Amino acid sequence: MSVTTTRHGATLLLIMENGAVNALSFGLVGALDEALTAALDDADCRAIVLTGAGKFFCGGADIAEFDAKFDKGGGAADGLRDLIARVEQFPKPVIAAIHGAALGGGLELALACHHRLAHQATKLGLPEVTLGLLPGAGGTQRLPRLIGAGPALAMMLLGKPVSAKLAQASGLIDVLVEGDIVAAALDLAVTTELPLRQTGALPPPLRPRAGRGRGPRRPALRPQPCPCHHHRLRGTDHPRSRRRPCL
Repeated sequence: MSVTTTRHGATLLLIMENGAVNALSFGLVGALDEALTAALDDADCRAIVLTGAGKFFCGGADIAEFDAKFDKGGGAADGLRDLIARVEQFPKPVIAAIHGAALGGGLELALACHHRLAHQATKLGLPEVTLGLLPGAGGTQRLPRLIGAGPALAMMLLGKPVSAKLAQASGLIDVLVEGDIVAAALDLAVTTELPLRQTGALPPPLRPRAGRGRGPRRPALRPQPCPCHHHRLRGTDHPRSRRRPCL
């Protein structure tokens, strides 16, 4: 597991490498943190492009390390959450060059970047629910702020990844790329004055109210009584009962 740093003019390219899916293990999280520190101390660095080695951007946290914690500042802290918060608050633009897949913690890491580019064949998702979990590194807060509560809940509660095309349409990614994703991200870094857009600083989505131009509130879903409810209450052995119980 490692993070390789290469210089392209005033831009530093950080390439995550850890197995087939570049899992965010403790070792890779620590390497990324050190690479960010080096970029911060580099006076010639004006922007960072973050990508993954091989076929994936990042497949998420290392499942084998789910129950472990870092020890930072004299207390137990989630190292991945700290890293993602640092990326979002980084004083130099961080561009995510996403290819293959960005899943779980990998998507949460991309959400913290100030700009997101994705190859057209990329899949993006938060599949933690399939393991009986919820996103634990800020995805529950950043994703609704970026694409709205409804689409974000669908991604989190169904656990199904979405295509890059759909992600662009919803605002999850900024640019859809057909060719070399890293080259496109490097071009963006040198040709554009990039703002430091912090997803977590966006206002939370608000539920539309009735009478304000967005239609009435949707009625709450309530369970409907069984059609033979009164028969079950009376008992199927009641002399006047002619129906069999539904259960």
